[in-house]
Amino acid sequence: MEATPQLPPAIVRPASNSQSEKQAENAILTAATLWKEARGEGVNGMHAVLNVIMNRAGSFDKIDTIILKRKQFSCWNSIDNPKQKSIEMGKLAAAGKLTDSKQFMEACELVQLAIDGKLTDITGGAKNYFNPKLANPSWAKKLTKTRTIGNHDFYKE
Repeated sequence: MEATPQLPPAIVRPASNSQSEKQAENAILTAATLWKEARGEGVNGMHAVLNVIMNRAGSFDKIDTIILKRKQFSCWNSIDNPKQKSIEMGKLAAAGKLTDSKQFMEACELVQLAIDGKLTDITGGAKNYFNPKLANPSWAKKLTKTRTIGNHDFYKE
């Protein structure tokens, strides 16, 4: 008897009546951003990056403008069409064909928590972060460090 494949989280499936196309696109873009920025940091690291995104956006409706703002999330700096790329990544992850597909699906679950208003803020209100082993941005001196989570330091005004 062949096992029934497990369906991916709703955000990587086509939009339904209860979910607008824009929300679905924003969800998959957000999940891809978490995966690209922090998959090596595990669920807590991706959760923290999502907190930063949500703290900047204020609501899920305009999350794409925050993510795609020039030079804000380096994972998209050299990608021509991030939304299309994120959709392709979601399809590959749902099929188990993306490197670290499990982490991508965990990112999708975090995004669903944010959509549902159930994502706690583990960053202390941070709107910025960086890896101090890789960068030393000048803006960090003007902000207050709130937490270190994995390899990232988190900051707020």
